[in-house]
Amino acid sequence: MIVEGDAENLLLPAIASKLGKPLSKFGVSIVNVGHRGLFRYSRILQRKDETQMPIPVALIPDRDIPPDVAQSLVGGRLIESQWEGAKKTAHLASLKRDEGGSVKAFVSEQWTLEFDLARKQSLAVVIHQAIQLAKGAANKTDQQIKIDAEAEVVGWRKAGKSDDEIAVLIFDDLYNKRASKAETAQRLAQLIESLSDDATTFRAKLPTYLSEAIDHATSFGITPPVVPPAANGSAGN
Repeated sequence: MIVEGDAENLLLPAIASKLGKPLSKFGVSIVNVGHRGLFRYSRILQRKDETQMPIPVALIPDRDIPPDVAQSLVGGRLIESQWEGAKKTAHLASLKRDEGGSVKAFVSEQWTLEFDLARKQSLAVVIHQAIQLAKGAANKTDQQIKIDAEAEVVGWRKAGKSDDEIAVLIFDDLYNKRASKAETAQRLAQLIESLSDDATTFRAKLPTYLSEAIDHATSFGITPPVVPPAANGSAGN
C-alpha cells in the first residue's frame, strides 16, 4: 500500500486489523512516500510489456478538494463549487493516472483521510476524540477529554449542523496545526482498536475507498509455508 503521509501509515494497520485483515498476516507493506508522488514508487511494480506482477498494489491519494462548507477554514483556496469542470476532471484523472496491471488507485472521497473519516456519522466522535487527545488540554485527563469531545459532537448535531459542517469543525485543529497529524493518527488507531465492532459492523462505518484499498492489497491471499519433504522419507534431525 503506497500512501502520502503519516496518517495513513499509522492508521491503516489498525483499520485493516479491525476488518479482519491484519496486514502483517497477509504480507502487506505500507510505503509512506511523504508526498503526492505515488507514481514514482508504483511504477516499480509495473512492466512496459504489461505483464502483471503477482503483487496487488493499492495507491491511496487524497482527492484534496475542500467542500464548500470549508471556505471559512481554507481562505482563498479553491473549494468544490469553484473548480471548473475541465480542471476538476483533469485533476481527478491525474489521481488515477498511475493505475495499471496490479496497481490500482483508491482516491479519497472528498479532501483528506482524516476529513473523510470525520464526515462519517458513526466515526465523527472517535475522530474528534483523537484530535482533541493529540491537542491536549490543561488539567484534563484523557477520559475527560474524550467525554467532552463526544458531548461537543452531540451538541453540534442537536444544533442541526450537517455531517460536512461537523467534519469541518472537527478538522479545524488539524488543518491549523493545533494538533499533530502523527499523534492524532496514533490516538485514533488506539481508539479504533478499542471499538467493540465486528468486521462487518466496522466496514459499514468506513469510507468505501478505504475498505476497497485494503481488500485489493490483501487479495493475493496468504501463502502457506512450504515444508520440505524429509530426506529419504524419514524425519529430519
